[in-house]
Amino acid sequence: MDIAPIESASPSLVARLVQCGHQEGLRRATPESIRSSLPISDASALGTAAHAVLARVLKSTDSRISDDATLRQIWEDAIDTQYNRTDGIRPPGTWWRYNVVRRGTFRLAKQLVVDIERLQGTASVEQEVRSDDGTLWGRPDLVLRYPDGSAEIVDFKTGTHDSGPPDDGELRQLMIYGFLVDAVDCAVTRLKIARVDGETWSSAVTSSQLQSAAAEALRAVDQFNRALPDTTSLARPGDACTFCAQSLGCDVAWTGRIPASALEGRVDEAYVSRDLSVISVRTTNDNSIVRLVGVPLDVVPPPGSSIRAVRLGKQSPGQFQWQSGRSRIRVS
Repeated sequence: MDIAPIESASPSLVARLVQCGHQEGLRRATPESIRSSLPISDASALGTAAHAVLARVLKSTDSRISDDATLRQIWEDAIDTQYNRTDGIRPPGTWWRYNVVRRGTFRLAKQLVVDIERLQGTASVEQEVRSDDGTLWGRPDLVLRYPDGSAEIVDFKTGTHDSGPPDDGELRQLMIYGFLVDAVDCAVTRLKIARVDGETWSSAVTSSQLQSAAAEALRAVDQFNRALPDTTSLARPGDACTFCAQSLGCDVAWTGRIPASALEGRVDEAYVSRDLSVISVRTTNDNSIVRLVGVPLDVVPPPGSSIRAVRLGKQSPGQFQWQSGRSRIRVS
């Protein structure tokens, strides 16, 4: 694989490296022209749209920006933009948690507008910050700067999450944002996560903790660069493989532990009618026959071909169901 070393890393990139460096290796080995043409998932589209709405509201100087009518229009514009990046199979209104995220985004936008109006200090939204040597960079969702010279980093989250503190990946990203602002701007003393479901988390933080997080991030980048050009040794197969965009092309994920919602094998038969497809697959792991129902007609694999399919719905031990907007398949 021809992969360029990482010279500057964002918090989201660091999170990918820590979770599975091979995932990032496979992603970077794919030409940008192909990566940019691939559709994004419904969940990614929904989350990106929610972030775009919050950023637009907070950057605006229009006093009417948080009115219901204005928020609805901003939301529709953001959703239309992101819908065009999906496969277009499912209309936005049918996306999982669509109404929950929509209501939560409106509520959070209104609350943030009030909080900033009451703030005795300054606020910046998605303002890029870089470390002195340029090895780390990021755009925190919101930075609140107070008159005493301290600052608070606020990160918006639009996905699902159990009650309680952030997971390791979320906290790592937040700490790197904090390090960047602390190093080049003002002393960061608090970190906060605001979720569209109404839950918030906040914690005090010290400069030494932020520096430790940055050092860990740079170690992950260095480990990745040292492993090039073959990042197989950085693979960490596990539950995350189910949702990894690179899983179809990752041999480690399939030789390690195939997720319950995935299928690998050779197509024995393929039945296609005007509105239904059913394929019989002889699985690689135990040579059994299972059926995969509902594959889109334009990607039904021919008999004799080898397939890998992920993010499937499992109806029974011998049958999988294709899920529009979620499932993916590779045919060889």
